[in-house]
Amino acid sequence: MKKRLTLPIIILFLIISNNDSNAYFKKHRVKGKILKFGIVTSDTSIKYLNRDLEVGYGTWESELRVIEKRDTLALKKGLKFGYEWEISGLPRSKSVMLEYNISHPLVVNHYFKAVKNSKEELNFYSDSNGVVNSVDGFCLCEDNLIVAGIWTISIAYKHRVIVTKSFFVQ
Repeated sequence: MKKRLTLPIIILFLIISNNDSNAYFKKHRVKGKILKFGIVTSDTSIKYLNRDLEVGYGTWESELRVIEKRDTLALKKGLKFGYEWEISGLPRSKSVMLEYNISHPLVVNHYFKAVKNSKEELNFYSDSNGVVNSVDGFCLCEDNLIVAGIWTISIAYKHRVIVTKSFFVQ
């Protein structure tokens, strides 16, 4: 009878993968910074289906911008908050996948599932210097999201959080 080496091979793969990721971050010095944060607004919103999010959809906002600096916010329906960020040290002039993670107080989504966070991967194109910048946020646009507590928006590259900001909604 042959013994299976599945678990040791998986562990070895994870160690090699993690070392490759660590080497990349050391070599390229991927770093991020928050340029502005607070209440955000936009010109137009377009919804798209995403069943993994709390409300079953995401929104693409045109000309999203920070209009008032603050991280303690009054709880109300329609509140939009977020930040302008920049990540440098990415591959130059390349498509890069960034992961958004929003953690928040417990809410019940439209599928009647209690959730405390959501993740979404979005594709960006870095400039010739390996920099991506954007403004991103969250809207308490649905009744099930009107919950006080700490709301944190994080952006990760290769599963490492590069920029993160918490907002205290009360």
